[in-house]
Amino acid sequence: MKEVRQKKANEIGIYDMSGNASEWCLDEWHDSYRDKPDDLRTNGNKPWGETDIINKNDSRCHSVRGGCYCYDSWACRSTSRHGLDAASSYNNYGFRIVCDMQ
Repeated sequence: MKEVRQKKANEIGIYDMSGNASEWCLDEWHDSYRDKPDDLRTNGNKPWGETDIINKNDSRCHSVRGGCYCYDSWACRSTSRHGLDAASSYNNYGFRIVCDMQ
């Protein structure tokens, strides 16, 4: 386990976002946020899309954010994103677990 805020915040104020792995997100992949439902726009921590059937047979694309050690520097920004199907498995993709330790 690693304490948060040991590195400088990125350009949008998020700490410790860049690292050794790209972050696989629960949100389904969308080309743009233009059509994001209003209730999700006001509550950014809710996933956008179906989340109840994710398993090894899931072929829907999900968002992957940030970069990793094998990407060019332009892809290591926290705003960098692309789609990846949920059944894919690579050693440079991971996910972040966040919890309050108090």
